[in-house]
Amino acid sequence: MGFDTISRENGEKAKGFRLQKLRAANLMLETLEKRPKAVFYAAIEVVEDVFLTTCDSTGVEKNYEEDKNYDADSNFTIFSPEVVNTLVSFFDIYISHWQSSESVILGFYTTASIGKERKKSLDDGTPLTLPAEPVLQVLSSTNSYSTDICTLVQQILIEEYSRQYSGKKSSGNLETLKKCSANEFQKFLSKIAWRFGQEDEVALKERVLSLIKNSRLHNFKVANKEEIIWSLISEALDERQNQKDFVQRFVFSSEIEMIFKRAESEEIQDVLDPTWQIIQQLQAGITDKRNLSEKILAICPNYDAKRMKLAARRAVAAKIEQANSDKSFLALKYRVLEACEIYLCDLAITDSITDKEFEKIVDELRDLADTNLLELKKDYKYSVSNKITIANIIMDLMDSCFISLDRVHHA
Repeated sequence: MGFDTISRENGEKAKGFRLQKLRAANLMLETLEKRPKAVFYAAIEVVEDVFLTTCDSTGVEKNYEEDKNYDADSNFTIFSPEVVNTLVSFFDIYISHWQSSESVILGFYTTASIGKERKKSLDDGTPLTLPAEPVLQVLSSTNSYSTDICTLVQQILIEEYSRQYSGKKSSGNLETLKKCSANEFQKFLSKIAWRFGQEDEVALKERVLSLIKNSRLHNFKVANKEEIIWSLISEALDERQNQKDFVQRFVFSSEIEMIFKRAESEEIQDVLDPTWQIIQQLQAGITDKRNLSEKILAICPNYDAKRMKLAARRAVAAKIEQANSDKSFLALKYRVLEACEIYLCDLAITDSITDKEFEKIVDELRDLADTNLLELKKDYKYSVSNKITIANIIMDLMDSCFISLDRVHHA
């Protein structure tokens, strides 16, 4: 079509988000199964968050996807910046492939839900006729839309498109958008797969591991190496993202096949302690909602204020370590909790204790946990297990309501 459109390449940015890599891996692994004779190549942060092109005897398919990782209780409407910006980008992609639009697949994937619009007019005051249900609900529930819905979305898109191209040398495909007939705009909208309330990165990781395990490339030589294969795919996407040469930014189908072969020779040296799963289960049964300072003051009412701040920082340090570690940290946390519960079964604090007595108890809890871990490490691998981290975890366990030292609240 010959028009200059806004460049949306993100290849020069820092490494892609985890959700994007998981979605790219998800799409590639699904393609391996659905189209076994196809050649494909994929990248993140090129044109859109995820880009996948697939070629075989049936033709060429180009998949462009925007991924938005938000809290599950977040809501998007048709007016949300994330949505209208995506529509502008998708329209430019669609127009650039006008003659081969059947090969283009546009996707919007988000962990957020759908909200109801409150806005009743455009920014210039033009009134809008909104349907009874949320517009995004209409768009995501079918790919055949009424003229009213097409007109509504087109009005919103024209305003956003004009805003984004305002002050630029080119107006992009604005005139084409304005002249777009209801039928043609309906065809454009039908190309978009709207996916709301989707799996977050934790659930999506499990899906990717399942796809690896059930892949036609999986065999006995890579049994229990699903994590290794995922890590190799993730690493391939990472290292390609910042390549200056556009072609070098892609991961090809042949490379995914080679990753499975490479994993055959990888040795599994570390066995993960499976108790990492228990912490989340225990969280649901917590009844003592007091924080760290409340629990300390319940048995040590004159506890030094400086020591209290230090204890709080130690709890925060444990939370930060957990956020930046693998599942073995959760297993470590459970094993420390287990040691604390064994110790606390025989503890009966009925009177106030001194600062030193409290610190002595914490030291004994730490030492018991450390002793237990020395035995466990004969069979399991923990990414960290030093005494400082163990002591910090004890503070976190108190702050997170898992344990307390006063007998009245200890279960």
